Amino acid sequence: MDLNSGSKERLALNMITVNFYATVRMIVGRKQLTVSSKAFDVAGLLEECETVTGKRFINKLLNEAGAIIPGVIILVDGINIHHLDGTASAVKDGAVVSVFPPGGGG
Repeated sequence: MDLNSGSKERLALNMITVNFYATVRMIVGRKQLTVSSKAFDVAGLLEECETVTGKRFINKLLNEAGAIIPGVIILVDGINIHHLDGTASAVKDGAVVSVFPPGGGG
């Protein structure tokens, strides 16, 4: 039994690229962010992005119950999380996550 292998796995961080669009990009103040995170789902990743940037934007994407606001699109490697497990969708090392707020206009 290799006692060190378990500790290496626990210390492993995911390197995830997050692309922000429209008003979320304006709030965050950047187009893209690379996050090293222990988060393994979309909800945890968004929280990590808020922590790293110091900007609050999750309230523009999720309601108080944590559900995705209608019109919000979040893609994990090009797949809409509505077709995965919503905010519980897994985010693996090397993933690219794209975050689109609801569209506006008249």
